[in-house]
Amino acid sequence: IIIRGAGSMHTRITVDGLSAAGGGGRGTTRCAGSVSLFPSEFLSRVELMIAPTPDTDAVEIGGRIDLQTCKISASKTPRTSLALRHSFAQAGETWGHRVNIAHAQPFQLKKDRKLGMLLAVNFSDSEFNTDLLGNTNQWRPKTNPGTKERIPILGKLRISNSFGNTSGFGLVFNTDLQLSKNHHYYFKTLWGERSSEYTSVYHSYEFQRGKVLDLTTHTGEFSRMSLEQMFSERESKSTSGSMVLGGSQRLGNWFLEESIGFSFATTDTPVYLSGSFRTGKLFDGSYDLRDDPRLPAVSLTRNGEPVTPEDLQDPSLYRFSRYYETDLYADDAE
Repeated sequence: IIIRGAGSMHTRITVDGLSAAGGGGRGTTRCAGSVSLFPSEFLSRVELMIAPTPDTDAVEIGGRIDLQTCKISASKTPRTSLALRHSFAQAGETWGHRVNIAHAQPFQLKKDRKLGMLLAVNFSDSEFNTDLLGNTNQWRPKTNPGTKERIPILGKLRISNSFGNTSGFGLVFNTDLQLSKNHHYYFKTLWGERSSEYTSVYHSYEFQRGKVLDLTTHTGEFSRMSLEQMFSERESKSTSGSMVLGGSQRLGNWFLEESIGFSFATTDTPVYLSGSFRTGKLFDGSYDLRDDPRLPAVSLTRNGEPVTPEDLQDPSLYRFSRYYETDLYADDAE
């Protein structure tokens, strides 16, 4: 849910006026992660407020969304829904899947007494694999004295490969009991679990000294070039749940509604590693901007022999002059 450009961190999301856990971790128990679990039969109305007042909490900068659930007991017939979603990313040849199954069942107990139950389960699994290239440190462009053409010179080029996988499971249960037209009670519960893994490897080409061979075709050849490899690895798991017990009744001219709820969210990050290697030896390199100025073609040579970044990952062959590793364990519970 995004309101006026503000994401879940700055948008308050409630269910029947009560906050629900979202399992986002780091202080985000705002139901954002649970919204995808709701089947259409679970909701009857969505209310939106986008006019925060000066006394509004920072979590309501975007606005406030209230998801109001329906009364299953008021249904006349059972309902079952099945939602499937599949996605495919051609760049990394990765897939994403989501399945949501829901069933709502009304029961006629007596003349004015009705019972309704809804059960929904959700499964999701998605992965991504991307390759990115970025210029992290570009030298000032030079000017060709003859053509006055400004030539971009690369100082530091970074190529990265990232892979991630996210899977989750969720459960929604909603039951309501209507004793009469003036007395109605309900119980709702949400539960969800999500785990994710993320790895990334960066190769940074740093051209320390060199010369430009051709100023008109945007090609450059360099000597004494170093290469740096960085990696990052992260695993996390979040669990969240909410329970709400409430009721409404009419007493004369008064209509009373009471509810009590409990929400929890925990996020564990058992693995978070990052490191950096810089080769002690220097290489010769070149780049070519003619095919695509945004994606230069880079080549490396060592003693006249072509090498690839993968050839430089073996510490027994190349001395790494710098190395660091960060191991951070963090958890969050609310």
